[in-house]
Amino acid sequence: MTGCAAPLLRRLSSRYAVALIARLPSHQDESKLVCYHDGRLDLKPTQVALCEQVVQILLASGSPIDTEDKDFGLPLHIASFIGSELLVKLILERGGGVDATGGYFETALFAAVEGRRTEIMKLLLERGAEANRCHQEFGTPLCRACGKDDIESARALLSHGADPNIETQSGETPLSLALKSNNRPLLSLLAESKVIPRVRDEDILIAARLFRHHDVLDWLLKLDENVIPSEDTIRTLLREPGVPAKSIGGLVVRNRDLGVTEKMLKLASRATVVQTLLRIRPICKLTLGVIGVQRERAAIGLLLDHDENFSITEAVVLAVLRTPSPSPPMRASKDVLGLLWERNPELRVTTAMISAASKSPSDLQFILERNVSAPVRYESLCTAASWHPDVAHKLIRMLLAHDKTLKPREETVSLVLARHPSDKMMLALGALLESNPALQIPGATSLAVFDPVRFMAWTQLQRQLDVIVRQIRIVDRRNEDV
Repeated sequence: MTGCAAPLLRRLSSRYAVALIARLPSHQDESKLVCYHDGRLDLKPTQVALCEQVVQILLASGSPIDTEDKDFGLPLHIASFIGSELLVKLILERGGGVDATGGYFETALFAAVEGRRTEIMKLLLERGAEANRCHQEFGTPLCRACGKDDIESARALLSHGADPNIETQSGETPLSLALKSNNRPLLSLLAESKVIPRVRDEDILIAARLFRHHDVLDWLLKLDENVIPSEDTIRTLLREPGVPAKSIGGLVVRNRDLGVTEKMLKLASRATVVQTLLRIRPICKLTLGVIGVQRERAAIGLLLDHDENFSITEAVVLAVLRTPSPSPPMRASKDVLGLLWERNPELRVTTAMISAASKSPSDLQFILERNVSAPVRYESLCTAASWHPDVAHKLIRMLLAHDKTLKPREETVSLVLARHPSDKMMLALGALLESNPALQIPGATSLAVFDPVRFMAWTQLQRQLDVIVRQIRIVDRRNEDV
């Protein structure tokens, strides 16, 4: 019988089956023995009929029904796998054990599941086959049916007492397998079973990672009203990009005793998630550590609104300045910075604040408008010179206008040349030369070595630089005449 089923056995794809398939008897042209039936590869009816005739002859001549193939098991297993109802009934009538074990399939029921033989499965179950016996590799027949997206087999198994809460050795359940394949009809079938599937933290993580909307997570929470997600699970979801804020909020609410912890707030990377968590009680106290790890400025604003008594210090200002605003922002950057000075009008601007603000014209303007007496560090000018080409010239001019003692150096020019494309270079270089016309600009040869593309624009750039230098010299002469 193994030789008869060989064309189908060769299609088994598990790692354990590979070595067994290599020992199967070969056939010159197996394609003549198989056909497609109901969307799957199957033995041709003539091939099945031939196999049935051979077995009947052997049994009539007194051959034992329990002769085991060391690789693929008993005749009942092979008959179940190829879908021969005639042979299955014949073997059972001759005393074959419905749960007899052996070979790759281990049981006839699992062989029927592997072959997607729903009618054979029903026959075996009606004859008393154990629905929850575990295969060493694939778990219960229900696990295997769900792993193969075989809804009809799963339905038959559930109607005969299959338990949806038995795990495979690798920790899979029918529910987790159905979630991974996003098989909604199969999920609905499991939800309607007599034994309600138990929702585990692993299932919550699968649903959150695979479905970027809250309906599946909500469905899981309704399916198992007793599931209480752990803090580790909630924190893992907070690390996952794209998990809806509503879903995270629903999980936290389910664990009422835990509430919102400091670790959760530190992992809330989006303002929408922070906003959701702040509505939940109990909630931890706000700390500088929570403020310092936020990735959106709007989130910091929400946190400060939540705790009106939180002390505003230089460290808080620096945390805001180092946090980028989303585009488009939920809350304007100046609104958040303004809130800090509203809460603490005695805040003094420090050189560290100026340095942190030297990446954004709006931030730098706000900070410099606070009656600043602190000097500007040369490092802040370098930061501005190497920042985004669209704003570098604005930042440079603002810093140099604030601190007249600050002088650009050749190093600052090198940063501009190294980081800015040629069409934006002029604006930044012009801002530097307005403050220090004596700055040395690398010649065309140096530019050509480091970036041949910029060499093409050098002639025009040099003319423009000469105009600026002449204009500055004229202004200086006028000042001398006065």
